[in-house]
Amino acid sequence: MSTKYKRFVDGSLVATSATTYYTAPASTKAVIRNLAFTCQSTNAQWVHVYLVPSGGTAGTGNAIANARAIAPNETWVCQAAVGQVLEAGGMLQCTAGTSSSVAVVASGVEIV
Repeated sequence: MSTKYKRFVDGSLVATSATTYYTAPASTKAVIRNLAFTCQSTNAQWVHVYLVPSGGTAGTGNAIANARAIAPNETWVCQAAVGQVLEAGGMLQCTAGTSSSVAVVASGVEIV
């Protein structure tokens, strides 16, 4: 078994529909170590965060943050994601209230 520390998401802007920002590779488990959102708007923005199993879709059953408001210029770390495991094919998906107003960065460990 080998472990590889890596950046899962390299500063993407969050879309208004459920979008996949990271997928655990085949034969790999991924452990989220940090998941941060920064509001780049002059207005507060909200985000939803989902940990979706392989073949699944984002929904209330796999939401770990639901309509979390982020103030202008605030960076919010999603503590509910820290330590969560994505099995092979599992996805980190997010949505935001306004397109291109919230940036996401994530990092963690892949275990093969």
